[in-house]
Amino acid sequence: MDIFRCSKCQNVLPQNTTACPYCGTKNLIENQTDKVSSQGNPEEINKNFALPKKDHWLDQSIELLSNNIRDVIVVSIINNPFFLILSLFLVSAWYHSLLYRFTLALREKNTKIDFNYASAFKEGIVIFVINSIVMLPFTVILLLIIGSFLLMLLYPIYTSNPVNELAFLIVYLFSIIYIFFYVSISMSLKFFVLLALSEYNPTDRWNIKDILKKTVVLATKNWVKLTVLTLIILIMSLALQNLMSILCYCTLGFIYLFSSLPFIIMDIFILGYLMNDYTTNKTSL
Repeated sequence: MDIFRCSKCQNVLPQNTTACPYCGTKNLIENQTDKVSSQGNPEEINKNFALPKKDHWLDQSIELLSNNIRDVIVVSIINNPFFLILSLFLVSAWYHSLLYRFTLALREKNTKIDFNYASAFKEGIVIFVINSIVMLPFTVILLLIIGSFLLMLLYPIYTSNPVNELAFLIVYLFSIIYIFFYVSISMSLKFFVLLALSEYNPTDRWNIKDILKKTVVLATKNWVKLTVLTLIILIMSLALQNLMSILCYCTLGFIYLFSSLPFIIMDIFILGYLMNDYTTNKTSL
């Protein structure tokens, strides 16, 4: 059995492919190191070839991260909170595109991604819009809570009535809790969007309706996993934020430039675990 790789991005190519589905290159080469004769001892073939070089999802995630650390660092700098707010979150397009490319690499058991910053921005904008649509119900609830809080804050009698004071305190506490939940659930649902997108190559025509449907089905059928993942992300995010605050203080704010880096690394490992479950049908449609 012959394994073919793209001459540009070195990703494994499907059989009978005339152009790379990842970068569009037509100049394809055969990787002789992956060529294995179909003759010989089947057990020996299975031992040396059937399993990829890094079979465990954690090993593959580490190797994938180390081989693409430059792009991860650059995207983390671009996604600095200051740049995010200044660009109205448009720079997060590169972050979404980067995770999508990692998803494809994990699907194909590749250890290198092809990341073009020009095309990645357009690709990431589409993924950002899909994520926003998926989060729309939660966003509406958030706006209603914030609106109720502001109305109570502007209500002139709330301080003179104990009942109104208690209601204001409850709404205030619920608002804080829901904001933490909103951020965590948005970080969790984006992984299910990526799982749905793993069925599409960059050169394919994306069916947004189909992607949204698959995302909802995946999240609904795996609601326990989604809930646990949301709690884990909430705890890890709070821990990372505290760590980055300490490092920013110790480095006089220099480390703030890379404040998104640990979160992207966390996302890559979570994505590696979920993609392993998805490809082995533990997380299924």
